[in-house]
Amino acid sequence: MIDGNARGRIVYFGSCDVMRDKKGVAEFRRTTGAKVVCGYTKKVDWLDSAAFDLMLLRSLVSGHRVDKKVNDVLRDYPDLSQRLGFHAVRSPAPKSGKA
Repeated sequence: MIDGNARGRIVYFGSCDVMRDKKGVAEFRRTTGAKVVCGYTKKVDWLDSAAFDLMLLRSLVSGHRVDKKVNDVLRDYPDLSQRLGFHAVRSPAPKSGKA
């Protein structure tokens, strides 16, 4: 449905276990053109995930680069992100024209 229409955007799945299917997530990112696909690899408690969602969304609306936004959340909330199994798949860095 969103084939190619997420180009350069962040797609966040706030539900349990979505990021466990590594091949499926990678294919989804390639197909949609998303810059980052992120979510949880584990079954999550709704209260923990709601708290993490608020912190993540706050970071995502900041003026920083996408990689910095995701890295900030992982750095600032390492215990919670690890407990929830938060994972982000980023698009590959563009290749430089240098030989």
